[in-house]
Amino acid sequence: MPDIFSDQKKYYDETAEQFEERSFFGRANRNHQKKIQKICELLNLQINDRSEFYILEIGVGTGLHAQYVLQHFPNVYFVGIDLSEKMLFQAQKKFLSDIFDKKNFLVGDGNLLPFRNNSFDAVYISGSLHHFSDPFNCLKEVYRIVKPNGTIALMEPNWLFPLNFFQGCFNPVERNILNMRKKFFLKWASELKLKSIYIENFIYTPPLAFIDVKILDRIDQILGKIPILSSFSIMIYLSARKINKKEE
Repeated sequence: MPDIFSDQKKYYDETAEQFEERSFFGRANRNHQKKIQKICELLNLQINDRSEFYILEIGVGTGLHAQYVLQHFPNVYFVGIDLSEKMLFQAQKKFLSDIFDKKNFLVGDGNLLPFRNNSFDAVYISGSLHHFSDPFNCLKEVYRIVKPNGTIALMEPNWLFPLNFFQGCFNPVERNILNMRKKFFLKWASELKLKSIYIENFIYTPPLAFIDVKILDRIDQILGKIPILSSFSIMIYLSARKINKKEE
């Protein structure tokens, strides 16, 4: 087992129980909801859609995003994979008393996904790609298991955001944040011959409880229209689609 895999697994096993509370604002906040809402938009999920839709999340963590997807999109069959058993235990606790039966959480390595080719309608990774020693190798696995015309979505920390840059420089677990750049997203997507490639900055303000959510949303909109500020956004995202062989 590679050292970086062992280090990542150890880190998340040790922090799993306190993971959602360890940050200043806690993780179950407005901004995490904004991220998964954006991902659902990128995946073109529709609340009233009744056709079966198979989704994989790589790096499901404590299941915050899984919970949102399953609550809002009843047509989704959800699979989440994570290298940490203890993180997945925290995720499963969220569903102990619910009626969701279209879910499955698996322990596994995103570098070697235990699924057949062309298995999923969509795959997304939120804040986990930078934990791979070779992000492109993970994306090759994602490409393998997503269906032709299926969607791939990434939401990762922007290396230019000061706190992200600091983490990338001084926290070994976060080192690959320094590779989370638009030019690398475009390079990886191009090498995989993906289509409909869309890469943008994703900006949001701290989830201050004493400020109305509508005001925070408006501030986000204004800041997102200022190029120099937008370039230093906390996150960047990519959405793209796998081509059909006929299009090659």
